[in-house]
Amino acid sequence: MSSILQDKLKTCNHQLKIKVWLTSQDQTLISPGLVELLCLINAQGSLQSAAKQLSWSYRMAWGRLRKAEEHLGFSLVEKHSGNKGGLVLSQAGLELIEKYQALMKNVQLFAEEQMKNLFLS
Repeated sequence: MSSILQDKLKTCNHQLKIKVWLTSQDQTLISPGLVELLCLINAQGSLQSAAKQLSWSYRMAWGRLRKAEEHLGFSLVEKHSGNKGGLVLSQAGLELIEKYQALMKNVQLFAEEQMKNLFLS
């Protein structure tokens, strides 16, 4: 590899960014945006609050959630009886977040190692 490129990459403040989607027959099943939405619903108990924090309309957030549940074949959220309009994550929703975050951690570590081996050594 060119030593100019190596030198530049070694001295610049680079950051490797990766996004992972799970698709089936060109339909997105799991995406970074969906996982972020689920994390916010889990923290705030509200689809409206989660959507607002993502700068999404309520309709967009509800549509993405509904579409994901339809494609996955199971519920990601459940209505919370104590709070009008409130939601809690289903066990499957919690598991999806946990497994996606573990996957992303492993993918990021692998990619950083490959970046180092291919571009910096």
